[in-house]
Amino acid sequence: MTKKQSQRTPKIDKATTMKSIISLGIAVSFAFCLSSCGGEPEGTYHGTVNGKLTSIEFLNQSKARLSGFFPEELEGSWKKEDFLDRQEIWVTFEGPEEKPFRLRFELLETDDGLMVKGVKSRPIGKGMQLAPLKIEGKPILKR
Repeated sequence: MTKKQSQRTPKIDKATTMKSIISLGIAVSFAFCLSSCGGEPEGTYHGTVNGKLTSIEFLNQSKARLSGFFPEELEGSWKKEDFLDRQEIWVTFEGPEEKPFRLRFELLETDDGLMVKGVKSRPIGKGMQLAPLKIEGKPILKR
């Protein structure tokens, strides 16, 4: 290689450079969407479930509070659960000591809020199974 050849600056193909910049922009946008979409639920969601104005408040450390669906305010916990091809949020509440039972809301994140996919309950006791409650329509709990 001669001295002149080694000092030449390489030709930069503008089309290739633009494709690289566009690809990088798409990759950064996609990564941002993945990190910001489907985060942890937070705050209070309200809606009408079976004619009852219902609120679920998502608290720190996977705790939750339910009001309106049952005459008393209930406390419980929530977790994300893989179900078939989607991820749902299951919020489980314990009934009062004088009438012990378990109540579980199965929620699906949507653009509008949290859709109530199902509500199941069971008395606390050996061998008892969760039984689905009939839900009217597909209620959405909104922030």
